Amino acid sequence: MAVGLNRLEALIEMLDRDLNLANATLTNPTIATTSTIAGRRLVSSHNNDSAVAITMTEATYAAGSVFALDMNAATNNIAFTLPALTSGLHYSFVVNTTAGSGVTLTITAPSAVLEGVAHCDDGSEDITGTSFVIAATKAILGTQIDVLSDGTLWYIQAHCKCDVSDVSSS
Repeated sequence: MAVGLNRLEALIEMLDRDLNLANATLTNPTIATTSTIAGRRLVSSHNNDSAVAITMTEATYAAGSVFALDMNAATNNIAFTLPALTSGLHYSFVVNTTAGSGVTLTITAPSAVLEGVAHCDDGSEDITGTSFVIAATKAILGTQIDVLSDGTLWYIQAHCKCDVSDVSSS
C-alpha cells in the first residue's frame, strides 16, 4: 500500500512527541525516589526517620539537584557535605516539613570555602567558613538553601523562616 507524501506528513504531525512524567517515579540505585521539578532533578528520599549524614559527590548528585527535606522526626539531624568544588555546580535544599524537637540541619563544605548570607525573619547573617547550621527545631517549612560553586568557593544563600540567632556558620 502506497502512502502519499502529504498523508505521511500529516501522520507524523499527529504523533505525540512529548513524554509526560508528571505522575511518574524515577529510581536510581543510590537514591530512593527522584523526579523533576522545573527541569531540575528532585531528590525526595531524605527524611530523618534516622539521622541523615550524606557526603555528596557530583557523580551521585548531578548539578541542579533539588533536595526536599523531611525534618519532622525528633532528634535525627540532617547533614550534607557538599562535593569538591566544580565551577557551575549548584544545589538547592528545601525544607518541606518543620524540624522536630532537637533536629538541626547542617550544610558543610569540604574546607573553609562557604561564603554567603542567610536572610532570616528578623534580618540577615553572614555565612563564612566550613559549615552552615540551622539550630534545633528552627528549620521551618519553606526554608530554602541554594549553593553554587565557581570552582574556588561555594556561594550559599539561605532564606530562613527562623531568626538570625537560630543560624550560624563556622
